[in-house]
Amino acid sequence: MDRVIVILGSGPGIGVGVASHFAEQGFNRVALVARNTERLAIDASRVKSAAEAAKKDVTVKTYSVDVTDVAKFEGVLGNIVQELGKPEVVVYNAVRIGRGSFFKQTEESVNYDFKITTLGLYTTARVLMPHLLSHVGSAGRNPALLVSSGGLYKTPHHALFSLSLSKASQHNMTESLSQRFAGEGVHVASVVVHGLVRPDSPHFSPSKIAEVFWKLYGQGADGETDVWVTDGTDPKL
Repeated sequence: MDRVIVILGSGPGIGVGVASHFAEQGFNRVALVARNTERLAIDASRVKSAAEAAKKDVTVKTYSVDVTDVAKFEGVLGNIVQELGKPEVVVYNAVRIGRGSFFKQTEESVNYDFKITTLGLYTTARVLMPHLLSHVGSAGRNPALLVSSGGLYKTPHHALFSLSLSKASQHNMTESLSQRFAGEGVHVASVVVHGLVRPDSPHFSPSKIAEVFWKLYGQGADGETDVWVTDGTDPKL
């Protein structure tokens, strides 16, 4: 059977890491979504190479869109379903990381971060949740909406105050979505990466983080909703 995963916010770190891991495990249809078309082409090549190394056949399609453009974003999500099928797993990883001290950023800039992390997630859930729900009860299916989060949602930093604000609101929405849809069979959860994602990191490499996403997927709707990835130090909970 075809298995579809959608990665919203593709990139060389978590996005490609999760897409590659799921492709290696048998997800044969992968949608990668981001703004940068050149980077998307590179990301798709890396996912295909990972699948080939695992002797898996995979179809990877890329979609360029700004998630804050609601009309265009809705259209892209609809195209994904039409071209690849109903997703079983959706990973929301879209984010903008920009430093800026207080009062140096405009209100528009702060609002843009909110649109990416929170309103983009809302649009994603509104459009794709019915398709995730359609898999509930099907043998071998664990429909899931998994969100990349970070420790800033709980321990903000003033130099990243806009990102901290938007991550806090995103985490709140993720918890609300879980409350609403876990009982109907869709697993909604956050993966809180409390560190810098680097390929050579023993704790925060894309492959290590991808394993956490895979574990969450396997838990089903009754699984954990807030999983922290740390290096063993106190994450200041």
